[in-house]
Amino acid sequence: MPKFLIANFHRYHPAARDLTSSQRNGNGKLKWVRLETDWDHDEDIALLPWDERALWPWLLGRAGKGNPEGTIDMTYAEIAALTTLREEKVTHAMRHLRKRGRIVTENVAGA
Repeated sequence: MPKFLIANFHRYHPAARDLTSSQRNGNGKLKWVRLETDWDHDEDIALLPWDERALWPWLLGRAGKGNPEGTIDMTYAEIAALTTLREEKVTHAMRHLRKRGRIVTENVAGA
């Protein structure tokens, strides 16, 4: 299964004082992540087509559900099904985010 890692995921973590001890130790899922209010104006995101921009906050939320390290174990097809984007759109957005240093991918065919 492909593995995606949100680069610098610690920037999107809640502050340590807001985490449980198990979350701080890397054992618990996050209930929320930080997202700047102008995230859609960030150049890395703004260069994406409008419908693909929504993938970034979705990925952050999904990464927090996986573990506090920011990993997501999903295929492009699974992401597409859950976000209602076509798989080609997910592939385009993921490649763009990877080139811009927002995500790191492992074991992804064609990535």
